[in-house]
Amino acid sequence: MTISLYEFGKRTGCDYTTASRLLSGDRAPSTRLLARICTAFELDHGEALRVLAADQEEHGIGSTPGFAAWLKEKVFEPGDPAETRQAV
Repeated sequence: MTISLYEFGKRTGCDYTTASRLLSGDRAPSTRLLARICTAFELDHGEALRVLAADQEEHGIGSTPGFAAWLKEKVFEPGDPAETRQAV
């Protein structure tokens, strides 16, 4: 089961268009949004920061293909059905 952009936005307090830009790697999350994402989906905040830092080092500010791939793997299309994040 995958989560929709709308549901992601609802759970993290952002618009679905922001969710779409995060998932495409066209936008980096703000510090506050990153914290909300990690809290909403029980993700490791330190790991998320490391992924974003690697993107910044490799691609500069704003382009986040690594974070987009990480987010897709962790939230949108988790590999193990037991890891699927569902609304409580």
